[in-house]
This record gives sequence, C-alpha cells and structure tokens, in this order.
Amino acid sequence: MNNQIDLTPLKGLHVMDQPSWWPLAYGWWIVFVGVVFAVILFFMLRKWWRARPVVYAMHELQKIQKISKDIEYLRALSNLMKRVAILRFGREEIAPLTEDKWQHFLLQVVPHTFSESEAKSIALSPYVDKVKTPIKREKLRAQTAKWIQAVLKNKNSLDKS
Repeated sequence: MNNQIDLTPLKGLHVMDQPSWWPLAYGWWIVFVGVVFAVILFFMLRKWWRARPVVYAMHELQKIQKISKDIEYLRALSNLMKRVAILRFGREEIAPLTEDKWQHFLLQVVPHTFSESEAKSIALSPYVDKVKTPIKREKLRAQTAKWIQAVLKNKNSLDKS
C-alpha cells in the first residue's frame, strides 16, 4: 500500500510575497502629515504663549502715552513696570519695594537702561504731587520698553523663577 497523495494538481499555486513597506499607504501619509502639523502647531503656540506678557505690556505702554500730565505719566510707568516685575519675580519680592528700594531695583535688574535721575523720578512718582524737572517722554517710553522686554524675556505668566 502506497499512502502518498498526488500533489500534481496544486503545482500552479504559489504563496504570495509579503506586502512591501514602501511606498506607504495613504493612511500612513495622513498620520505623518498630522504629526508634522501637530509639532509645528505646538512650537507656534509655545512661542505665542511666551510672547503674550510682552505684547500686553507694550499695548499698555502705548495707552500710557496718551496721558497728558507728567506726574500721572510717571505714575503709570511705575505701575506698569511694577506689574511686569511682579509677573516675573513674584509678589512677595516686589510688592514691598518702595521709593529707594524700587529705584535701586529698576537700576539693577536691567543695567544701563535708566539714568539714576530717571529711575528716581519714576520710583518717587507715587509719592509726590509735581515733577520738578520736565521729562523726555519718548526717551522714557523707549527705555521702559527695553526694560520690559529684558525683564520678560523668555518668561510666561506661569513662570516665577
């Protein structure tokens, strides 16, 4: 007895090759484009998030330019810079600073921005009724903008360090 099976009718059939991994199917291209888009969107949103405080402060500085009285102008600058400093360094460190300490802080945080007399007039503005010497508004605005940008560089509203 011969128990062998005749396989001749199956001779024309063959096993298919494995599918190629390249070129990718359309679904993989959609996933790839989606990941690239998500990464680009993440970095754009991160850049926008970090720039928000600076943009807001510059907008406030533009509003301050419309104030006509010098003493009110200096008070508004001092308040804006104090708010920026609180955002960057925290309320516990900035809130107690008044007069000479605030003037020293303005001069030390961003050196060579304000002259001593300018920093003094800004720091003392909440405590006096008049400005003794006329101020140069455009120069103060430019210096304040430089100070704000230096203080808020690469910081967002959630960072306190």
